[in-house]
Amino acid sequence: MAIKAVPDEEDDGVGAAQLGEAAERYRWLSEINRGGVGVILGARDPVIGRKVAIKVLRPDLERDERVLAEFSQEARVTGQLDHPNIVPIYDFGTGERSPFLVMKWIAGKTLAEQGATKEIVPSY
Repeated sequence: MAIKAVPDEEDDGVGAAQLGEAAERYRWLSEINRGGVGVILGARDPVIGRKVAIKVLRPDLERDERVLAEFSQEARVTGQLDHPNIVPIYDFGTGERSPFLVMKWIAGKTLAEQGATKEIVPSY
């Protein structure tokens, strides 16, 4: 199953190609946000028929052994937690280019948009 990517005006190496192994199952829709080490992509799981969020490492960190170990640990630890304020992990894998985390899609504002002083209420 090939990934269907939305064209990017600025190709910085993040997107469908970044998904590696995940590209065989998930259909990339758009970039959602960027953080210190990762990029969050919106995608669709055509097998189950739901929208998901996929976190991949930034291209410049894909070969950093410390970052790779921390990313794998994040997947293992977060995947074992069950709490309404923690986004569930659906899948984890390592592709040719980068490991990836597949998480529940949660629509709404980012923490930065919500504001650090406001109460965060789960939307699910």
